[in-house]
Amino acid sequence: MTDIVTIRGLDHRYGTTHALHGVDLTVASGECVALLGPNGAGKTTLVSALTGMLAPTAGGVQIDGADPRRPATRRRLGVVHQHAGFPRTLKVRELVAGWAVRAGRPASNADAILAEVGLRDLTKRRVTELSGGQQQRLQLAMSLVVDPPLLVLDEPTVGLDTAARPRFWATLAARRDR
Repeated sequence: MTDIVTIRGLDHRYGTTHALHGVDLTVASGECVALLGPNGAGKTTLVSALTGMLAPTAGGVQIDGADPRRPATRRRLGVVHQHAGFPRTLKVRELVAGWAVRAGRPASNADAILAEVGLRDLTKRRVTELSGGQQQRLQLAMSLVVDPPLLVLDEPTVGLDTAARPRFWATLAARRDR
């Protein structure tokens, strides 16, 4: 297997606080990795550097051999945040189709992905009309429609009901296996 994530000597400081110090990590394609630790351990800082939203103080991060701070690399990432904001005027399918096009994929890819995450019946609904769990599934759809080499999840099941959680994890397991 090839490494999809390579982190070497990653450091980051917030003023005098050393959030990350000398982090080395590799993740192989198809591998699942969980970051566990107490509040303040640097998990969010690591994820921010991994997704290109934060420049490290020292060291480096590569996603599939490319710098995640480059827009072309970020467009290929799938990211599901704990909380997300959506444009208020767009409908579910419009948002997912637009995300596909932005990443150089056909807008028609949205339909299969929306079915895969259980949002097929909500494609014409405005995003503001979705429940919290439906918004989480929408984020997953937006992440998967770009066919990402890396999917980063930050507490992705927040807001999902007990019936939706197993489907969410089954979708991810099937994707990982492919």
